[in-house]
Order: sequence, then C-alpha cells, then structure tokens
Amino acid sequence: MKFESFKHFTFISFLKRKINSLYARSDELQIEEDLFSKSVHSLEFFTGICVLHVQRTLCSPTHRIENVGRKSYESDFRYSTDTICQRFLLSAYNWISWDYLSVEKIRKYPRISKIVQVNIIRNISRLFIVPVRFFIYFLLKILNLYHLHKHL
Repeated sequence: MKFESFKHFTFISFLKRKINSLYARSDELQIEEDLFSKSVHSLEFFTGICVLHVQRTLCSPTHRIENVGRKSYESDFRYSTDTICQRFLLSAYNWISWDYLSVEKIRKYPRISKIVQVNIIRNISRLFIVPVRFFIYFLLKILNLYHLHKHL
C-alpha cells in the first residue's frame, strides 16, 4: 500500500473531522448526533493506524465533571510563594469568568446564572469578558515569569 499523506482527503482527515461529532454526546454543546456518534465510543490515533472503538452501550451522554459543587479547600503549594499582586490577579481571573458557570456559582448566584445562561447575553458578555480575562492572564504570566526568574 502506498502512503499518500499529501492528498487533501484521506481517511485520517475524515476521522479528524469526525472527532467533532463525538462531542455531540455532551449535554452542554448543541451538536447534532449522527450515526457515528451513536456507534463509535472513542478513537485512537497511532503512527500509521487508527482504531475505532465501536460499542453503542458505551456511547452514553457525557457530562462536565465537577466535585458536586463542593470545594475541598486543600492547600495548593504551587501558589504558596505568590505575591499579593499575583493572588489578586488570580482571584480576579476566577471572578470574571461568568461565561463558564460552575455548579457552585449557579447555587450561590441563581438569578445572575439564569441571566448569563441566555445565549445572546452570554455571547455579548464574552465580548467584554474574554479581552479582560486575556489581559489578566497575560499579566499573571509575566509576573510568574518574573517571579520564577527572580528565584532561579
């Protein structure tokens, strides 16, 4: 068999496009289920071979995994040497993420979560949230690099 990876339409490219249809089993995404997503449980790619795991009984809907909305408050030593500025930016980053609501935020702010879950409001709010979140993330990365460089 001659390997022709330069062709535009190959079996690998077909399977790469089919990965999106596997996400149709998610209860958070609005993707139409098709025969592929109802039959293929998972895909594995190796050098020169692709494995399709076909088993309809395992093709159950997927859900976001959370800790039942509870926080455990264990110590995270990754941030133990952070400065006040880094801690503030990290809490601001977590606070501004209203476009992806956790179970805890939905329980704590039920009225706001109902408003934010409306698609048009979520999309309009993302016009403001995403740039601010990017800016905060960028500042955090700069401070982390400076902090790391200072301690090396």
